[in-house]
Amino acid sequence: MNKLLLSLLILLLLVGCQENKSGKLDTSKLNIIDTAYNEQGEVSFAVYEATSIKNSLKALPFKMKLPLRLPFESTEFQPARIIDMNNDGKTLVTTFDIHSKNQEELIILKIEAYFPSDITREPENAHYHEVELKNGIVGRKYATSIFFQVNDANFNIFYLNTQISSEQSDKELIEMANQMF
Repeated sequence: MNKLLLSLLILLLLVGCQENKSGKLDTSKLNIIDTAYNEQGEVSFAVYEATSIKNSLKALPFKMKLPLRLPFESTEFQPARIIDMNNDGKTLVTTFDIHSKNQEELIILKIEAYFPSDITREPENAHYHEVELKNGIVGRKYATSIFFQVNDANFNIFYLNTQISSEQSDKELIEMANQMF
């Protein structure tokens, strides 16, 4: 009997410590900041904001890592803004922003995730070149951004740094992308 209770307790702890694997956005620690309604008066999409980076990442139904080593002195990542495009927790656009600590410098880093991977805001008819990221992942590098897919999500990193050359910016962009998986 004691072994059964101990086994049950361990199972409950393991389940409780797992990431959000429901396949849907967990809104329990998110604040709703905007909604849109369809013709029937039902919510057609919702915009959420998390209270912390940790809550942002835990709420998502897919794995996401933010780059930790940034090539500039920065503020902290802002908690995510998450758009639930169909108000079903399954079609999401998630955005994280961070800026330079020095307000005199124009340095912007924006990371977007699109879930599931069949949605994206990748530019159409724009010039890009393919770059190889680690683990055999191929990215599509545009002027100031890189798009790539990891498992069931598409990612876009937009990086603007007017303090450095475009070659150095490309190198830093790829280094940050490689930290995300």
